[in-house]
Amino acid sequence: CGFGCQKYLVRLLTYLSGTTISKVPTSPRLLYEVGKMAARMDKVLLELEHPQLSVLQREKFIWSLSNVALLEDYIYAMEGDPLQELVKAVLKEFKTSVLPNHHAFRKCINHGDFSDHNILVEPEPDVGSGGDHRISGILDFCHMSSGYYVHELAITIAYMMIEHPDPPSVGRPVTQGWESVLPLQREERDCLYLLVLCRLTQSLVMGRYTVTQQPENKDYVMTTARPGSRILRQLWDLGKAAVELVVPKKPHFSEAQVVEVVQRLYGLRVSTVRPLPSYDDQNFYVAAAAATPEGGGGGEYVLKVMNSVDSENPALIDVQTQAMRFLHDHGIPAQTAVPTAAGELMSLEQIGKK
Repeated sequence: CGFGCQKYLVRLLTYLSGTTISKVPTSPRLLYEVGKMAARMDKVLLELEHPQLSVLQREKFIWSLSNVALLEDYIYAMEGDPLQELVKAVLKEFKTSVLPNHHAFRKCINHGDFSDHNILVEPEPDVGSGGDHRISGILDFCHMSSGYYVHELAITIAYMMIEHPDPPSVGRPVTQGWESVLPLQREERDCLYLLVLCRLTQSLVMGRYTVTQQPENKDYVMTTARPGSRILRQLWDLGKAAVELVVPKKPHFSEAQVVEVVQRLYGLRVSTVRPLPSYDDQNFYVAAAAATPEGGGGGEYVLKVMNSVDSENPALIDVQTQAMRFLHDHGIPAQTAVPTAAGELMSLEQIGKK
């Protein structure tokens, strides 16, 4: 066929049943499970042993989020496109805001293409699931490379935005699912917004470039790039601060910090503390006794630490607190807030550096 004799590796893979997640509505619950699965996958891959793992150090691999700067060699394919200047701005931000933080990112092995076309789902058998789906398969490991945990999360968020009616809202449940397995570190969280933009930029630039090489394959090549360009513009125009409001930072109090807070604020001597299930807040079971004469009585409690967004809205928390007390006083078995030693029903506590 004009190319001479060529050899190609082939491999026969098992068939996984299901529908790509791109074809079903993605509820917050399903997006949470996608984020959780992505984190679980990378955590397990970190334990992979192979004598040639070094081949995953793909230093010139254009789809690695470590190599976003390589897109500069392909920007010419966007000549005349109004988005070209936006692409240049994203690349500049990558160099000035992301690259200097690489030293603080945790290394791992990335799937690298955890996209809406590589995740299979099937209807949830639980009759109480409301017609939701569950993940049934993961496809296409061809983009595997050595990378960072936060890269996988950014790639996952970017692709889950493609078919979603409200792209900026995707980050919250995906990130919450991810952090149920691997809580983000400060530098990773600070760079997440830009890394999502970088993945959308990779898709756009390489899509346009590939069309110049394979014009007959334009429809398939632009499957992600076409809607992705619209989302890229939307996220850029909203800005980092506005988009991050959609992703509340889940608090990360340690058990030792819980003990200190409970004793200092409530005058209780903690005997037992353990984490309880939570979504974007933190909940702890606390068993304690009075530690000071002015302290409250002993017993069992739940210390609830609000997420970053709700913590900036004390009026909302106060209404919730008063509603619980109102219900309790009218015979409804609702929880109530315990006053601090100073008589307050909530306290703003800081952890970490300013």
